[in-house]
Parts: sequence; structure tokens; C-alpha cells
Amino acid sequence: PDTASNIYITSDTVEHAATAGDVRVYTWLTEGLNFTFALDRAALRAAVLPVLSNYSEAEGEPVLVVTFGNLKYADVILNWLAALEHLAISRFFVVAIDPVSKDWFLDHHIPTFGINMKNFSALWYVRMIIFRALAWARVSFIHSDVDAVWVRNPLPLLFVHPNAAAEFSSGTVAPAQLFNLWGFVVCGGFFYCRAGAFCEWFLQATLEHLLANPLVPRHATDQDSLNIALHHAGVVWEVAPNSTYHIKSFGGARFTASRKPIIGRFPSLRQPPPSGGNAAPPVAPTVVLLPHHHFMRRGMRTLSRPYVVHLYTH
Repeated sequence: PDTASNIYITSDTVEHAATAGDVRVYTWLTEGLNFTFALDRAALRAAVLPVLSNYSEAEGEPVLVVTFGNLKYADVILNWLAALEHLAISRFFVVAIDPVSKDWFLDHHIPTFGINMKNFSALWYVRMIIFRALAWARVSFIHSDVDAVWVRNPLPLLFVHPNAAAEFSSGTVAPAQLFNLWGFVVCGGFFYCRAGAFCEWFLQATLEHLLANPLVPRHATDQDSLNIALHHAGVVWEVAPNSTYHIKSFGGARFTASRKPIIGRFPSLRQPPPSGGNAAPPVAPTVVLLPHHHFMRRGMRTLSRPYVVHLYTH
């Protein structure tokens, strides 16, 4: 274990996890993927805090909206940012995955944190390390893919569940083993993590699984590990009676959706105490699967406008 950072490496695929102050260096040597990634957590935190400083209590809690991209996706990112600007959402942040993109975003006055990721196939690993670092910094954040278009402001809907540690949009059918078990999966392309001990633990567990189960480039994403971490934690989903409907996916499969939030509870898991503080009475964490018609992954007719449209094309 790398006890200085609370990042626990459990996989032979990681050759090295060095620490120097707040810098973490990871080296992958796997079939089809060979690269090194360094993250300065203190620099990330310093870049994020000014973005979060301008908020009012009337808006709820300070939440960072984070996405990843480079100049190849500049038009898509600008379209995504235009939607946020239209909704008066200003606490957003782009992780630029190469120095040239970082300079371009900064030149266009886009809040940016730059990393140097030469191999795009490493994105699934790298963004989970970034998420884990944000949780370490006790930052509540929403991760949104740049092709997830914000039609209405979803923040008030997310804040309806003040006791939820994390809230997810619907995935489609991957990972297959959990789709077959639950009838649905959570999506890694739009989700909300509230700052606290549970999200630190959950993202750590997701990162550990991802490191221990290297992806085959272009054929899987970190979404598998997100779902498997929930399953390993013993999540039990509670679906409101008479609220479900089904969405057609691929190959004739249909995934379950609900007109009301689906609540995930962990009967055998208790929330660890916040680091550095006195232990509060244990609180069983909950997570939420958001209604699909509000956070769309597959196109459907609906009586009201969705909040976020993140269509999967195949």
C-alpha cells in the first residue's frame, strides 16, 4: 500500500507507484498499453479551489462539473460549455489531456487543469485517478462526458437527495453480468459524487478493481469497474412499486428504468469516519440511480424536457 496517499495498489499491472510530496507516479505495463502517468494532487486541488469559490448558499453546495478532452474534441467541448453557460453554471473544469490542448483552453479563458497523456487508451485509468484525487481533496463533483448535453439545470434535482453519497445516470447493458443481475447498470459518463468518506472509499475501490483488471484498449471502459465496485460493496437496489419501464438497447436487450429514483443501500457496509476527525455515529450510505427520462442514454419520447441527454450510438 502507498499509505501516504491512501492509494492501494493491488495489481501486478502496476510496476511503480512512487510518491514525492503530493506527486503520484503510475507506470502501466500491460498487453497493448505501456505508459507512465504522474499527478500532482496539490496542484490539482489548487487549480480547482478558485473555480469553487464563487458560489452562494442559495445554490446549494459547491459542486465542480468536470470533463476531459483535447483539441480533437474542441467543437464538442465548446458546445458542451455553451449549454452550461446558457444554464448559468459557472463552476466547470476541463482536464486537458495534453499540453497543447491545455494552452488552447487557457487562451480561451476556460478553467483547465493540464495533464500529459500521450496514449488516449489510458484515459479510463487516468480519469479514475483524477476522480480519486478530487475525493481526497473533499471536492463534490459531477463528471460529465462532453457529449452529454445539459438541456436543463440538473443540480436542484441532484440536491433532492441530501443523504445520497453518489448519484448516477443509467448505463445500457455493460457490464453484462450485472445487467443480467440487476436489469440495469450505472453510467460512468454522467454521475455525481458528494464529498465525504464514502466517495473516497468507493472511488478507491473502483480504482483498485480497474488496476487489477486491465482493460483491452477500445473494448471496455471504467464503467465496468464502477458497477463491480458497487456490487462488491453489497449494494441492494430498492425500486418503487409500479414505477418501472423498459428501454430498448442493443441486440434486442431491454434495460429497466424507473419514473422515480432507484435507491441503492449497503446493508453490510458502514461509512468510515472522516479522516482526521472524531468518528461520528456510523451512517449507512446510499446511492441513487436517476430516472432515465430525466437523464437519457437512449432516445425516448417524454412529456417533459430531459435534464441531460447523453445518447449512446452504436
